[in-house]
Amino acid sequence: MQKHTLYCIQLIFIDVSLKTLDSHKVWQRQKVKNYKQLIINRKYNHNREV
Repeated sequence: MQKHTLYCIQLIFIDVSLKTLDSHKVWQRQKVKNYKQLIINRKYNHNREV
């Protein structure tokens, strides 16, 4: 019984950490996308000013 409970807790923990990792990856990707967009906007604005 004790072992089974521990096992379930571990599974839940693994599941949660995987989900957290996944959302972190998504967040990183979004950040990179925003950063690229920022650079593109800067270049565009710079070209327009000149």
